[in-house]
This record gives sequence, structure tokens and C-alpha cells, in this order.
Amino acid sequence: MPEISITMPIYNEGKTILKTVDDLVIELQKNKIDYEIIIVNNGSKDNTDKYIKQLIKKNRRLKRVYVKINQGYGWGIINGLRTAKGKFIGYIDGDGQIRPEDVISCLNYLRKHPKVELCKGQRKEKHGTIQRKIVSHIFDIIFTSLFFKYIKDINAKPKVMKKETYELLNLKSKEWFIDSEILIKCIKNKVKIGSVEVKVLNRYEGKSNVKTRIIFDFIIDIIKYRLGLI
Repeated sequence: MPEISITMPIYNEGKTILKTVDDLVIELQKNKIDYEIIIVNNGSKDNTDKYIKQLIKKNRRLKRVYVKINQGYGWGIINGLRTAKGKFIGYIDGDGQIRPEDVISCLNYLRKHPKVELCKGQRKEKHGTIQRKIVSHIFDIIFTSLFFKYIKDINAKPKVMKKETYELLNLKSKEWFIDSEILIKCIKNKVKIGSVEVKVLNRYEGKSNVKTRIIFDFIIDIIKYRLGLI
């Protein structure tokens, strides 16, 4: 059983995947952490899968999960997490914008605070347009108003949790709402949540699959969830 299993959903990231995975492996090895990395090809249409196969051939701690048809960001995460064997399990994006050392920070936080069951990132600086930053802030306010608990930066990664916590949550969301689903279910189940400050890196290759419209979808979904419609 590895100490930590990290799921990384990948969609059309052929230009970034090699460096993203290698950087994470180097950081985990440097800190002498027993790990597994679950790379999920989430229905990519580029050469992503070729590079995933190259990576797993040279490192037995890497695991490939193949999703033939992309059904959403959350579905990629769920398919990866369900195969995880670590004492702690979590996920990050596969676009190279999350620093590997922030994964270590989340793990160390859980090690030092045994009563905390989930640790999430909290971005020091938010990237994107002013419009997107404003909408993201509004989303945090709506979440707090609906669920009576203030959690800043709902969608920030990494998210790392105890394996038994993951099993308790019974995740269902196939789309980008999965970050909110995790935290809402943590609140309902009185799971103790911690956070560490993280820094988001600029993409060095490729382009983001996240559109501003998705943030508005977050808001609609969270209201529907509160009303019991999803």
C-alpha cells in the first residue's frame, strides 16, 4: 500500500504530460514518499495516450486508466480515484499548473493534523481575467450562503484526503461540479477540512480546456444541489 495515490486526469495534454508527470515524480522521490500516480486518459483525441504508455513503461509506480469517451472532468477523476490504493488519495490537474511541492504540503498537513481528513489548496493569487476572478469570488459567496460554511477557493487543487474519507463521500459528479460535491459532502458528514496556501503556475504549453461559461455552470449546479434537484 503506497502512502499516497495521486490521480491526474488528462485531456489532450500531449504537449505537457511528460514534464508534468516527471516533475511530480521527482518531488515525491526527493521527499522519499511511497507513492503511486494514476494517469487517466480522459478521452483524449491527441497523442496523449502514446506519452502515457511511455511513462508507465519506465516507472512501475505509474498506472494508466483509459476512459474511451470524455464524459467530463469529474468522470476522469472518479475513474482514477476508484483504483487508488494509498493511505491518502487525491488529485491534481494534468496541465502543469499545480506545483508538485503543493501536493507534498497537503500530505504533510494531513500527517501533522491526524484529526483533519481532507486538505485542499488555497490559491495565493488567482489567475485569469478580471471577469473570471469576480465570478469565482461570487461563487465562494454563494457556496457560503447556501451551506453555511465559508470555504475559500472551492475549486483549488491539490485535494488530498484519507482513503476512508473518499469511500464515505460516494462521488457522482461527472462534470466540473465534483470539487463542490466533495466539499458539500464533507460538510454534511462533518469531515474536518484543512488548507494550505498554493501558487498556480502559468501553462508552459497547450491551452486550457476551462471556459468562463463553466464557472457560471458551477453556480447553477450548486443552487440545484442545494434544492435537491441533482
